[in-house]
Amino acid sequence: MLQPGHTLQGRYTVRDHLGQGGMGSVYRAYDHRLSLDVAVKEFTPPPGLRPEELPQLREQFRREATTLARLNHPGVVNVSDFFEEDSRAFLVMSLVQGENLAERIERGGPLPEAAVARLGAQLLEALDYCHQHQVLHRDIKPNNIILLPDGAPVLVDFGLVKLWNPANPTTHTLMRGMGTPHYASPEQYGFAAGHTDARSDIYSVGATLYYTLTAQAPPVATDRMLRPELMAPLAAVAPWLSPNICLLYTSPSPRDRTRSRMPSSA
Repeated sequence: MLQPGHTLQGRYTVRDHLGQGGMGSVYRAYDHRLSLDVAVKEFTPPPGLRPEELPQLREQFRREATTLARLNHPGVVNVSDFFEEDSRAFLVMSLVQGENLAERIERGGPLPEAAVARLGAQLLEALDYCHQHQVLHRDIKPNNIILLPDGAPVLVDFGLVKLWNPANPTTHTLMRGMGTPHYASPEQYGFAAGHTDARSDIYSVGATLYYTLTAQAPPVATDRMLRPELMAPLAAVAPWLSPNICLLYTSPSPRDRTRSRMPSSA
């Protein structure tokens, strides 16, 4: 772990350790060239990694940096630099100030329906932008959504990013990413884990909105495939919601997922 005061590339001085993300430790650092704080993510191989897997994951980390560097959207974290130093790989991102969605729900409970509707629309807009640039996130969950002071969400931690060709969705898979169980779509499991497309991210948005409305994580997708009754209607889990609340993003079948019904209190 890098210690406060350590300077990388003669430019980024570490201030403190912010936490552990997908495949990496994240630090707050001061960028002397631009005179501002940034987030520096260091590639840290997961425990139990086989030696032959290390080159693939290092390449995955580099591709995460180069993929995000070409994206420019207020709802997606910005990457500005990538480098290697002392045989360690780092990427530099904008420092997103705010708490993640999981922390917000743990602190204050479910969000009001109108706020969830706005949140869902903003997340889908950011994802539309990513998907138009053939980028899948594949690990959308409350912990990977930072809420700005005005409540707007920013997607972070693209550690399972996939470069997606709609004409051939099995190509450019950087890492077989199952995501986080309660928020990952069924197709991210098993032998078909490489056959994810935009609808997989839509499932994860729906699962996240379910949690945001109820403060309860939805059942794991594979458990739902065996026991559909595990996915209780929103009205049963959160009876305070309006009767017209409907989430169609979380269908186990990708072809049934739709963006047409946002949660609404209207």
